[in-house]
Amino acid sequence: MKKKIVLLLLTTTLIFSFISCNDTPSDSEISNTDIDSEQENIITSEPENITSEPTPEAEESINPYEPIDKFIELYNSSADNQIKVISELDIHGKDSRLEYRTKAFDNAVGYEVSIKDISLDIVTYGNFKNDNIRIYTYAPTLESAIEIFTSAIHILDSTITDEELQREYDFLDSYDARIVSSDINAYINRDFGGGGVQRYEIMINCDSFSYME
Repeated sequence: MKKKIVLLLLTTTLIFSFISCNDTPSDSEISNTDIDSEQENIITSEPENITSEPTPEAEESINPYEPIDKFIELYNSSADNQIKVISELDIHGKDSRLEYRTKAFDNAVGYEVSIKDISLDIVTYGNFKNDNIRIYTYAPTLESAIEIFTSAIHILDSTITDEELQREYDFLDSYDARIVSSDINAYINRDFGGGGVQRYEIMINCDSFSYME
């Protein structure tokens, strides 16, 4: 009788062990379940919004002659004597000046222009990009010098008044006329060129293109 009871218990234990083993998932089943879950996450996940930042090259797409063209357009819209473009300047060749040899003028561009019989150079330049405009000329008379200087200054910096300019012009017989503001550094200087003929040197520098806005 005891032998039968022991045999029955052993048989029962083996049956339950077999059933338990069949209910436990195999390694391959676990692996397949993980893969299916990862694929589902990939399919259902939202795509990231990827935006590219503008490159410096894209930001610097401005035509280097555009600030000069705009200045000429504004000048001609208000002045009696118009600016006429003669040619592009050969900055580092026949039209070179001493300052054109500095790094700030490495990528400078410009025009030779005329107002009646007066020749002017207008250039844009800068250390990292062309963000300055400069005007050079010699005017034969005080009247023509003041006309060019006044018209150009009002375009480049509209905050400078006629009264400020006139105060400078009043002393031109003895001193240079000089205008300095946050954007402008400019002067008219009496000069005696070849043969001792008096003329008026003009240099106007502006480090802002606000007149283009």
